[in-house]
Amino acid sequence: MKKILFFSSLILVLFYNFVFFEKSFAVFKSIPFMISLGVLLFLFIALLQTIFYSKYTFKPFMIYLFITGSLSLYFMQKYGVVIDDKMIQNIFETDISEASDLFNYEVLGYFLVLGLLPSFIIYKLKINYLNIKQTFLFKLKYIPLLLLLIVANVYLFSKAYTSFFREYKPLRYYTNPTYPLYGLGKFIQRKYFIKKLKFKKVGGDAKLLPKEGKPKLFIFVTGEAARADHFSLNGYKRDTNPTLKKDKEITSFKNFYSCGTETAVSVPCMFSPLTRSNYKDSKAKSMSSLIDVLNYAGVRLLWIDNNSDSKGVAVRIKNYKNIKDSCHGECRDFKMLDGLDKFVKTPKTTFIVLHQMGSHGPEYYKRYDKKYEKFKPVCQTNQLNKCTRQSIINAYDNTIVATDAFLTKVKEFLKSHQDKYKVALWYVADHGESLGEKGIYLHGMPYFIAPDAQKHPASIIWFGKDFGISNQQMKKLKDKKLSQDYIFSSILDAMDVNTSIYNKKLDLYKQ
Repeated sequence: MKKILFFSSLILVLFYNFVFFEKSFAVFKSIPFMISLGVLLFLFIALLQTIFYSKYTFKPFMIYLFITGSLSLYFMQKYGVVIDDKMIQNIFETDISEASDLFNYEVLGYFLVLGLLPSFIIYKLKINYLNIKQTFLFKLKYIPLLLLLIVANVYLFSKAYTSFFREYKPLRYYTNPTYPLYGLGKFIQRKYFIKKLKFKKVGGDAKLLPKEGKPKLFIFVTGEAARADHFSLNGYKRDTNPTLKKDKEITSFKNFYSCGTETAVSVPCMFSPLTRSNYKDSKAKSMSSLIDVLNYAGVRLLWIDNNSDSKGVAVRIKNYKNIKDSCHGECRDFKMLDGLDKFVKTPKTTFIVLHQMGSHGPEYYKRYDKKYEKFKPVCQTNQLNKCTRQSIINAYDNTIVATDAFLTKVKEFLKSHQDKYKVALWYVADHGESLGEKGIYLHGMPYFIAPDAQKHPASIIWFGKDFGISNQQMKKLKDKKLSQDYIFSSILDAMDVNTSIYNKKLDLYKQ
């Protein structure tokens, strides 16, 4: 048994932690300390195995470590992502089509060689398990011993470990498979063991204020992974907004920040009365969203998805549609406009959300039609390590060109209905995207260590001539630091909804 613990712990440290040691060495530049970190990780994994040692739990636990370790290593090495509880939440909440974008023969190779093979060996291994008394004595002997060795190891390099635990906490996010195991535990605790809050109806006093003239038609486009600094409207050197740049009425907010770095956080947060500083997933999903409050006020609502889903935001309204259900293969965002003419035929105060597929990675080349392939060559695989960084950026920038065309189409749709409605458009991407800066790709990093590229999404706004809000007023805010915190109260104001939960300080139009 001791041999199994020794060799399995050694294998996990040596073959599954390249990223952890690479990042740690870049900070400390000390081989003795790297050896100490390896010993610490070895002892900690051995401690976990000892704790889980029993006839019924040891093999399943070991198989889980190898399977998780193999996949975590792949995604940390190839995309620079961290497998924490938020990333695990993304895994559980994504759909098959999005998950398939990440599948390739290389990840299969990691899974087979580093995951399935050692798991099969563990499964077939004949272990002479100790009886209950012997197991208790075994744990009583080795758990304190391993803890003592951990303390002694840390003591020998106490100064370095002080920096490691205090100043360089993010390094521990790359320990494998221990941190993904911690993330899973945290996710399970949050989802299943923390007492679910009773649904709280907020904004139940919402009323639509009577206004003279035409009703309002507001389309809110929820973008996907579009970073602000890749919009030529914001000064990007490439012409990624060939159509919108000609439009003198629109405003592009250059300093707009997201609530999270992943869809599972940013989407429910931007439609919540909570702000990023006090946002909690469980709390947000147990209270009324902006969509609910608009519904209480009697606003006609429609949510159309070309993403996974609304992340709980639109679950209580009647008019929800996911166009992926009617597509064979990749759905283009333009399809979300199909049938909208019929929906708005009868004039009534209306709020529509179009949730884009946008710039969803890593297969950016799948997100647009060939006519939007302005920048070449493009990376045409989800194995980004096999592409040059420039070809990845080219493919990503083409998705922005496609979004430019889509937003132009949305605005044209709104202008075609100005005879019956006062119209408005607001586009806000859920988060940004890393494109290889410092070896990091995609998104989903913990917010406090995430690069600015992941926290700085694009945002564009436009109002029809008789909406009641001036485009010139918005242009005065184009350089102001804003965030998704402003969405909730700004939309209530724009839709003429009066409610006690409206916050004037977070109303974009009152700045």
